[in-house]
Amino acid sequence: MQTPGKRPPAHAVGSPSPHPRIAMPSWRTLRKASYQIERKQTETFLHGRLHWVTGPRRYRLARQIVSFDMTKERFLEIPKPDRGSLARGNYQLCALRGCLLAVVNCNYGRMEIWAMKTYGVKESWVKEYNVGEYMPKALKQNEKLPIMKIWKNLSGRVGRVLCVTEGGEILLEYKSRALVGFDPKKGKFRDVVVKGMPTWFHAVVHVGSLCWI
Repeated sequence: MQTPGKRPPAHAVGSPSPHPRIAMPSWRTLRKASYQIERKQTETFLHGRLHWVTGPRRYRLARQIVSFDMTKERFLEIPKPDRGSLARGNYQLCALRGCLLAVVNCNYGRMEIWAMKTYGVKESWVKEYNVGEYMPKALKQNEKLPIMKIWKNLSGRVGRVLCVTEGGEILLEYKSRALVGFDPKKGKFRDVVVKGMPTWFHAVVHVGSLCWI
């Protein structure tokens, strides 16, 4: 049980099973994390590391990008720009085409997508895409309400980047209720409708494989 007010310890998989013939992985405690990591699952695994965005602290409001090296079993901080929206805003992490991405959520569903072209190099961060304002049909609960009013009723993070298709289209998820394709070259959006898709959902990107787990 966790003591209130204290940071949870970091955990990793790797200690051997007590049974001599069954090499099953098990959890073991390493040490307390020196970062205020938000209590949610990581969305990014890249270069053998898990990645998180830290929460704001009393004397340090700026968020940090932290990774956990699964081999060396230690936390490492990922450098980010000192200026711009990535330095001060709230963002999510994802991995696309071998690069670490930070998606900054702006007003009215707009997003800035930053890419770290060379992993671990602070100067390699570039703003890769600008995603403009778009209201998916699934979020228009009341057609009589103006769009600006609907945006104000949507609190928290609105959009989430899922992946980039082979054709270069960015697949987005809006408030766990809508899938949208965005063409960055043409700046156009399209609603992605799948027959039988539930009203609320959580999209997960995976790569098909014929290997058994």
